[in-house]
Amino acid sequence: MKIYDRIVAEYLKNHEIRSFSGEWFYRDFFVEPKADAQTKQRVRIVYDALCGKIADFVPTNYRIWDELFPEWREMLNDISVDLIVGFPEPYDATVKYHEDGTCHIIFDLVCWARYVGHCNLSEVVQNLLTHEICHVLNHHYIKNLAADEESEDYLTQLDALSFDEAFAHLLSYQSRDRDMVDWQEEKMCKIREQSKVRMKEALAETDPQRQKRNLSEAFCGKYDEKFACMCGMLYLSELWSRGGIPALKEAFEKGHRGFAADTVR
Repeated sequence: MKIYDRIVAEYLKNHEIRSFSGEWFYRDFFVEPKADAQTKQRVRIVYDALCGKIADFVPTNYRIWDELFPEWREMLNDISVDLIVGFPEPYDATVKYHEDGTCHIIFDLVCWARYVGHCNLSEVVQNLLTHEICHVLNHHYIKNLAADEESEDYLTQLDALSFDEAFAHLLSYQSRDRDMVDWQEEKMCKIREQSKVRMKEALAETDPQRQKRNLSEAFCGKYDEKFACMCGMLYLSELWSRGGIPALKEAFEKGHRGFAADTVR
């Protein structure tokens, strides 16, 4: 992966960064970042952690990646990781495509500063890199996935987003290999049942306003409450528990059409 760090470098040197506000990735928003000494100290910690992890990146569950994304190693060479400041919360990690078609994973380090001292930063970095790159690879390997995520048809969008997020969440979960996770613990079972109930309701919904609200709640908010992400991830975990990597590969190659309904059967 290539690293673009000019903006954060200027920020850490106490230079004005508003001159960068015309950069293509600020097209939707630009906010003046916090620039106090404590925030900058935390940004420096995050910057060092990110650079180290990017340089030696190996995804969590790389054996599954080898089966689902056989060209992932070569594709990493074409991905740029942009380390910036100037995005608002909660845009700590986003994927954007330049008009020339190149993929950029964008990390706002001021947004990331809140993690310092409250978690294992290396694990958070590993999780987010695995998660975001998985989205990129999903879009590459699954025909029409990206287009269907923008569809005006509610069920088409629900299928596409549920599929995309399910694989990204499963492969990055807790930055641990799948066989290191207790998928049958009490908390996980409760999440599985609650998310299934919400998914069934979402699949049956016909009111446009409620459909819009469902799409928001399905993929946004607190981690355990994003019902489509959880329902999809835990459905895939069941497939993996029963059939291992071949079962996951079969579900992946089947694609996203009808995926949301599959998760509650």
